[in-house]
Amino acid sequence: MTTANPHRLTPVPAPDPCDVLTELTELADVADLLRQHVEVLRFRLADRPTVTAHLTLAHRWAADLRRSLHSAAGTLDATTACGPPSAGLERREVS
Repeated sequence: MTTANPHRLTPVPAPDPCDVLTELTELADVADLLRQHVEVLRFRLADRPTVTAHLTLAHRWAADLRRSLHSAAGTLDATTACGPPSAGLERREVS
């Protein structure tokens, strides 16, 4: 008699690449909104250099996150046949 291994991982079905593309694009948009909000706060708190130093880092990280998510979405878009969602992947400059 054998018993099932409780630590064995159950295979997960592969996600639909088009759904993942949409999610990546939406996450990139959220990261860009975060970057924009941090930028506003940096200007509002300009008289507090210690705080703005942290906000400058947060701004840079949000821009990097947006760029990475956008790149991941672009790569997925280029390697799948998802069609129209790539319209949201136009190149945007991020400061």
